[in-house]
Amino acid sequence: MAGASDLVDDRAGEAEEKAPAGAAADEEDDGLPSDEEEASEGSDDEGDSDSDDSSAEGEDEEDAFEKDDFIVDEADDDGDKSKEGSGSDVEGAAEAKKRRKPKRQRDLVLDEEDYELLEDNTGIRRQRPQQKHRRIKKARDAEAAPAQQQDAARALQEELFGAEEELEDDDDDFGRPSAAAAAAKGGAGGAGRGPRGDSRQGGGMRDEAPPPEADDQFDEEDDWLVHEEDEDGGVAAGQRRRRRKAAMEGMPDVSPDALVEANEIFGDVDDLLAMYEDRERDRHQGGGRAHGGEGEEEDADLEDEEEEELDGEAAEARRLAREERQRAAATRRAQAHLDPEAVARHFMLPEDEQIRLEDVPEREQLHRGPDPKLTDLPACAAWVWDHLMGERRRGGRVSELLEDGVQEVQGPPPAWYGRPTWSKRDLREEVVEVGGHRALFVARSESREERRAWRRNAAAQAELRACIEKVLRQVYDKHEEVPFVAQYRKELCGELLVVRPSDEPKVVRAGEDNGRYPRGTIKPTHRRIRRFEVLYAVQQLAQRWRAMQVRREARRQAYGRALSETMHSGEQAAIQSCLALLEKADSMEELDDCEAKFKLIQQQFALEQEAHQSSQQGGGPEEPLSQLSLGSGGSGPRRPQKSTPYLLSLRAGLGGWARGLGLTAVQLAENVEAGYLKHKHADVGVSPEEFIKQFVTPSGVFSSPEGALKGGRLVAAAEIAAEPLLRQEVRKQYQELACVWTKPTAAGESSLDPFHPLASVKRLHEKPLERFETSDQFLRLLQAEKAGLIEVRFGFRGEEDGEGSGGKQRAAEQEEGEEGSAEGHTKQRGGTLLANLADNYLSGGISVEAAAWDKVRRQVLREAVTDFLMPQMEREARTRLAAAARSVALEEAADRLWAYASQAPLQLKLVDDEEVEGERRVMAVCYGGGDPATTFVMLDPQGNLVDYLHCPQFSGPIPRRKAVPGLVYSVFEDPKKAQDAARVRAFIEDHKPHAIVVGASHPEARTLELDLGLIREAIVLDNPRYIIELGTGELQILMADESVAAVWENSAAARDELLSATPAPIVRRGVALGRQLLDPLALLASLCGGGGKEVLALQLHPLQSQIPEEERLAMVDRVMVTATSQIGVDINAVAASSWLSAPLPFTPGLGPRKAQALLRAVGRAGGFVESRNQMWLELGVFGNRVFRNAAPFLRVRASVKGAANLDMDPLDDTRMHPEAYQWAVQMAQSAVGAGEEEQETAVENAFARPQEVESLDIVFYAQHLQQQAAAATEGDQQQQGEGGEGKDALAGVSRLPTLIDIQMEFAAPYGELRKELAPLKTADLFFLCAGETKESLKKGRRVEARVRHVGDSDARCVLPDLNNIEAVLQVEDMSRRAAEAQESQREAVSMRDYLQPNDTVAARIIDVLPDQWQVRLSTRGDVVADDAAWEAEYLAAPEGNYYRLPPKEDPRAALETQRRKRLNQFVARPIQHPLFKNLSMADAAAQLQEPGVPVGQAIVRPSTRGAKGLWLTMKLPDGIWHLYIEEQGKSSASMKLGSSLVMEVVPQRAAMRGTYEDLDELAARFVDPVQAHLGALTAHRKWRGESWERAKELLRLERQRSPQTAAYCLGQDSSKGGGIFFLGHVLRTTPDREYFMVTPDGFYFRQKVYPSVDALLAAFRKNPKKPNPQAPPPPAEARPPLPGVPHGMAAGQGAPPPPGSFYPGGQQQQQQQAGHGYGGYGQQQQPPMPPPQYGGWPGQQQGGYGYQQQQGTGGYPAQQAYPPQPQPPPQQQGWGGQYGGGSGR
Repeated sequence: MAGASDLVDDRAGEAEEKAPAGAAADEEDDGLPSDEEEASEGSDDEGDSDSDDSSAEGEDEEDAFEKDDFIVDEADDDGDKSKEGSGSDVEGAAEAKKRRKPKRQRDLVLDEEDYELLEDNTGIRRQRPQQKHRRIKKARDAEAAPAQQQDAARALQEELFGAEEELEDDDDDFGRPSAAAAAAKGGAGGAGRGPRGDSRQGGGMRDEAPPPEADDQFDEEDDWLVHEEDEDGGVAAGQRRRRRKAAMEGMPDVSPDALVEANEIFGDVDDLLAMYEDRERDRHQGGGRAHGGEGEEEDADLEDEEEEELDGEAAEARRLAREERQRAAATRRAQAHLDPEAVARHFMLPEDEQIRLEDVPEREQLHRGPDPKLTDLPACAAWVWDHLMGERRRGGRVSELLEDGVQEVQGPPPAWYGRPTWSKRDLREEVVEVGGHRALFVARSESREERRAWRRNAAAQAELRACIEKVLRQVYDKHEEVPFVAQYRKELCGELLVVRPSDEPKVVRAGEDNGRYPRGTIKPTHRRIRRFEVLYAVQQLAQRWRAMQVRREARRQAYGRALSETMHSGEQAAIQSCLALLEKADSMEELDDCEAKFKLIQQQFALEQEAHQSSQQGGGPEEPLSQLSLGSGGSGPRRPQKSTPYLLSLRAGLGGWARGLGLTAVQLAENVEAGYLKHKHADVGVSPEEFIKQFVTPSGVFSSPEGALKGGRLVAAAEIAAEPLLRQEVRKQYQELACVWTKPTAAGESSLDPFHPLASVKRLHEKPLERFETSDQFLRLLQAEKAGLIEVRFGFRGEEDGEGSGGKQRAAEQEEGEEGSAEGHTKQRGGTLLANLADNYLSGGISVEAAAWDKVRRQVLREAVTDFLMPQMEREARTRLAAAARSVALEEAADRLWAYASQAPLQLKLVDDEEVEGERRVMAVCYGGGDPATTFVMLDPQGNLVDYLHCPQFSGPIPRRKAVPGLVYSVFEDPKKAQDAARVRAFIEDHKPHAIVVGASHPEARTLELDLGLIREAIVLDNPRYIIELGTGELQILMADESVAAVWENSAAARDELLSATPAPIVRRGVALGRQLLDPLALLASLCGGGGKEVLALQLHPLQSQIPEEERLAMVDRVMVTATSQIGVDINAVAASSWLSAPLPFTPGLGPRKAQALLRAVGRAGGFVESRNQMWLELGVFGNRVFRNAAPFLRVRASVKGAANLDMDPLDDTRMHPEAYQWAVQMAQSAVGAGEEEQETAVENAFARPQEVESLDIVFYAQHLQQQAAAATEGDQQQQGEGGEGKDALAGVSRLPTLIDIQMEFAAPYGELRKELAPLKTADLFFLCAGETKESLKKGRRVEARVRHVGDSDARCVLPDLNNIEAVLQVEDMSRRAAEAQESQREAVSMRDYLQPNDTVAARIIDVLPDQWQVRLSTRGDVVADDAAWEAEYLAAPEGNYYRLPPKEDPRAALETQRRKRLNQFVARPIQHPLFKNLSMADAAAQLQEPGVPVGQAIVRPSTRGAKGLWLTMKLPDGIWHLYIEEQGKSSASMKLGSSLVMEVVPQRAAMRGTYEDLDELAARFVDPVQAHLGALTAHRKWRGESWERAKELLRLERQRSPQTAAYCLGQDSSKGGGIFFLGHVLRTTPDREYFMVTPDGFYFRQKVYPSVDALLAAFRKNPKKPNPQAPPPPAEARPPLPGVPHGMAAGQGAPPPPGSFYPGGQQQQQQQAGHGYGGYGQQQQPPMPPPQYGGWPGQQQGGYGYQQQQGTGGYPAQQAYPPQPQPPPQQQGWGGQYGGGSGR
């Protein structure tokens, strides 16, 4: 048995490794297959070669072949090396070189390729010898490429082209086997050989490339003897043909037919092909040899000759380099012929090979990131500690775990504890003496005072920092992964190994203690799988620190270059200050501060240099700024790139004015840092306004003092905002004082009900930033803001004005420039934020000038903070809080994934003893709704599919048994189930499963489980022998979560394995469900294989889509690696089963590439390994570091048939690390009393009698080992090497934790750490079957229920949105009246009076009853409509004062508000016309009311009624006119303009209806004429433009002045609706009026159209008395003005005419009650949807928009006289539209 030194120390050299198993065979056949060693035609120099000759005989005789660098007699090499006994690879290569050297001095016979190469290089024709020579073509050995990559290439070839036996052509054109066939036939013939000088089995390990593919068999030199005697032209002709064929195959752009034709015409086209190949190579690779080919072969031959001139190591190094290039070329050629995605999927890229070969854990290579040049681990540890427990601590789970400090302890307490022994009150179960046992420390978790004392304990925190540094050293210096450090470097972790409550191990309780394990100690069976959150947090924080260091180094170099390039002393000093601040920066934000300062410096001095050069060249100061650019080189001036207000101000010289403020930004920062006025002001003797005049230039940018003063303040503010120290001060106060406000938008008000996932951020009020850092709420806030559901505002505590940092009020105050206003604003925006800055910036002078300058300084500070710093601080806060929220969401998602990963497999104990049944047979049942049907799947003990059965009768709604008195229900007699029940019973009896698992995906799955229980009972009663044959005593039936199985159903692993055999996806889901019981970790890991993205389909968190994919994949990787490291991987089992191998890549040290190589190496070794030692030394896959990480997690045991009879080391089937084997052996010998020579027997006896190992005094043994390690360290301080990695940190440290782990492994080798699989609780099953969670399915949620059965007192329903889960509706919950009747018992109430089966009702959940598998509903109106109560319970109560509920409002007002909102809702139309605009009615009216818009201007806009109409909105002298345009000749769904447009100006007058083909005709025939008539009307001498009330007074005055003359005037009555004008007159003494309308043809008056105003007046003067004909009423669409609508729009709002002005009261009321009036909709009724017709809806039950029972007013009844007569207003008034209630919408 190997000791620890054998497994951990460095291998002394490659010669110490064992020779491959096939070495003897290789020596006999000289490394060549026997069927290829045929004798050829002999020559004078060559003799016949016998394949049976030994290597010794070969050296005595004349060699048959030339031994150049391509031909290696490995038998000689290995034989001599074995005789020497030891020596390195280099020494062996040198000896071989010396032996070959004399033979190289012989005259060489050149082949045709050599002559061609010489001719190409010298240009001289060489004469060939007359005699033909047989050419022997040899290349590097078959194992020059790693065997694992050969397997990868073969697997990829099989995937792309099928298995080799399916290939139609395995031979090449010469009748020889192809490369793939040869590799398959060769088998292990060459598998054991490595490159020259390397005797490791398995061939090359980490520095070899794959062999050439079959396509390259003509280019690449292979391993066989090739006798090339060509009939046509000999060797050269054959080579040319092969090269030409290869070139033709590799040039897809050149047609083969064209090449054949060119060959016939011009002869040999080799030169043409070579030219084309060179041109393509130059085009793709820049002239390099990217694809290999003939050129590389010729270069190889040339280098071969050059090596003749070199000796020893130089020639060997040249050869190795050449072979490396050849392997790379072969790999590139193979990749050029394969699908890039397939190559990447099989990890065959060059970078994959590099990762596979490097002796560093694969995950570290992928995720470590760039290394900083200077890694100061103590500084990194201090930075990490500061973020965990120091000033930068932000709370969170990791900090809480550290404070609670629950951890496993052993031995004496640490030094910070302050006592030599543990206090029993600090340990679980009050352990009196820990000794060599392990106990649980819980003191801080149970006492807040203890936590506070620990945080303040300097010794404890110093030890914590030391532990962080030690862990980081192991991770970064020793290349050890976190799970390895947590389990095998426990001595270094200390407090970092704290556990969360769910991971706490059990302890011996009172009454359970025995002699070996006293009360409070942890037994081997008490161990639990756990997460290492604190260690992972330390690693992640260290990665952030390293990234910060890398960025710091980059900025340091940039600043250094800028410092070396400038000669300006001021700029040099400024850059040096940036460098000093850069070294002090301790966060990414502070690095940004330094960068902001540096950029400002560059801009300042670049402008100075530009101005200086311009003055020297005679250029004016007003040179265009666009010519400036920032340069980084030293050849020219650095110039600003783009124009900004700051640069414009600097160019204007306002930097000089800014210096007049007295203090520079640097001086202000030093004052703030010092805490007193280190620098004082030197006030200018003039006011700021006078001082600024010298910088005002009339022709410049700033031509006024006010503008220049504003620019000067901007310069000073920008410089203050860029000062790093000031930014840090503002950032600190911002983090302490800033808060967040949110308010819902219109969409959010309706969407964010209390049960919406984002509802918690609906109405946040003054919530501090720090309150977001321990939850995912800010992620919800960002998502709601992005969706347009809320508005977010950042501000300071105490703000109530609704503006953020830098709002409108500040801008107004800045314009006012009043000191009092500025001070008030400062106080309102958070006076403490600016108070400190003001104290260090203001002069405090009492003079008028000093006060004026202080006022300017306040403005500068306010601008610097609000305009520059606050937006920056808000961006930083958003970024920081978003990262914290993602971290919390990832932790919650990791918890859910951990529940899947740490799930224990099904353990079945035999009846006769306590042993576990190893051959578990599982049947899985997946419920189907009918298509597919419910499916039963049977698996064998290895998890492979055996059989499956579809059962339609158990699909869909499964009939339930009905209790019949006196009868026993039998599922086999139920006609709806009997057939499938019998089939299921036969299926179970045939396959004899130990357990049946039913997927909990639907409520009907519970019914299915109950029916299976009945079938099981029948089997037990009728066939008792069945249970006896099982051996486990019962057939278990359990339900399980189907989430992972549902995702695996469509995964790549499922398709690759089962797609051809099982086309039904539900069968694949059943296979996954069954495997979930056998090995849940392997099933989950199969979703993480390859790219690992399939696992992201699992619903782990409601916000997981908001988390970047890279972060989620990293979380999955951490969870899987942590679980796999504690569960272990049986290497022999996974090598025999593909689906069980999925967890192997998650073994610490490995990854998908290294795991792939390991599996293939095991396959080449026979499909199993015998020991961990063999994996390390013989497979050629592991380096020292990788093996150290992976070894204890790879179990080696006889789990396959081929290894059943092998004598394996029992230590390899434990969690003991090989480096501790020697301690385990010593403990076993001490326990059983065995001697030195009886190690194996002692170990076997120790496993058989673990109680003897448990009784050892391991405390004394730990002290002994500690003394030995300390002595060894003192004796050899210079011990170095890879084998000693990890020992330095452990030197002098007690190894008691490791010894206790060894002791526990003897008692329970690889014991199960996962909690035993238990049946799911009823509540968990209920939510799983409903497809909901406890957060989404709770009281108060609104649902839609479908009634299935109605009784007298209740109704049974199902909820379609919740997987048809059952619900019950009681009669008292039906309505308020029913509840009152039920309570008073006045009358009998039956549910049948309200509901019928198949009815659908809207309800609210009032109770959730998981134990009864149902929910209670209520359909009462007051319950369903009450969202406020649930908002207060679910949203406001958890947030406390940080959530502000809206004030309660009148329901009528709320309805009115909603109605008005609907008025502005329209569907945008894709109409292109100058008149058309996608505007609402209010927006269109507002636009027309703007100053300067002429009367008659019109806008065509969409209708809120749909796409069947438009609205024409026109400006009138007083108000707005809305006319409805009906579109005809189109469908209602079409958004295009109708083929004809119909519009009525005068209601119910068909003659006045206009029809237009398009909007152009509408504009020409309607808009333009009406606009002209309106212009003529308003320009007439009788136009007054006054209201009727004012016009009456004017008419009376005019009549009084001229009693003999009739007085009349024209005006608009805006109260009557759009387009209604009046002709007012006084014939005697009483003013009266008549109405007329403007039409395209003129003026409609007294049922006639007059072409002009004068014609209308002439008709009036001819007959001034008012006629009384029956005429249609004019339209009335005006509404009361909406809030925010400009004055003058009242007439355009669709308001009805005032009652009493148009109608006689009796007629109006009568017609509206009769239903023939077209009135507005009345009170307490819903608004109508369809557009009305003129004169109401005859025959309808509604009058206008009012119900028949309620009076609706505001419309025009049919057959009403025109003009209407006055009538008294009604008591209730609805809203009318343009033509009687249309509302103009």
